[in-house]
Amino acid sequence: MEPVTFQLKNPARAKDKAYKWAGRITALKTGDTPLHLYLLTAAPANSDLRNSIEQIIKSASSTDVQVDFVHENEAESFARKMQHKMEAAGHE
Repeated sequence: MEPVTFQLKNPARAKDKAYKWAGRITALKTGDTPLHLYLLTAAPANSDLRNSIEQIIKSASSTDVQVDFVHENEAESFARKMQHKMEAAGHE
């Protein structure tokens, strides 16, 4: 889980940040272990910009590095879900 905000005043900077994350995700593909990266995001209010950012980052996703977004309003339920998964797997 990695917290990241895209609520920047300048939409171009928000997209630049998305491209930087896409580059990081691409770099992670060089490892031997598949990863599942969850980005806890503060997304921009503009839905077109939000969709564009998510598409940029998702385009770097693959079977080696899966990326999912967890939006601020989903954080609490996501945390409970992950807690249950860890408890079921014996990790307390």
